Amino acid sequence: MEFGASLGISTIHLAAGLKDRGRGSLITTEIHPVKASALSANLSEAGLGEIVEARLGDALETLRSLPGPVDLLCLDGWNELHLPVLQLVAPHLSPDALVIADLSAGDPDARARHWRLSLSSQASRSRSLHLARESSRTTSTA
Repeated sequence: MEFGASLGISTIHLAAGLKDRGRGSLITTEIHPVKASALSANLSEAGLGEIVEARLGDALETLRSLPGPVDLLCLDGWNELHLPVLQLVAPHLSPDALVIADLSAGDPDARARHWRLSLSSQASRSRSLHLARESSRTTSTA
């Protein structure tokens, strides 16, 4: 699962990996209609349109319904939405899921905070999600 497809560069790489494995599918999100249109065209041109389900709209709405367990969550949208998207998807994560967060330097929230995310699987196979907020260290120059 990918949050924030934009034009589909990361989406194409993720979907190509699934195609090479011979199984799996990818759900991705994009809120901007123009970008979603370009995403669709790029996926078609790459021959990966059948592997990817692109959901247009606010990820906090479009990801409310997810089929099956999620083995990979790529947080590639606005930094301020990483945690809410993770919290929404967390109940669907498989015990060995990998969560990747791409902190965008152009995101106005990037300098204000960073999130350390870790998932742990307990012996009872239940998952616990540990979230810790880390304040970024800023230095002022005179």
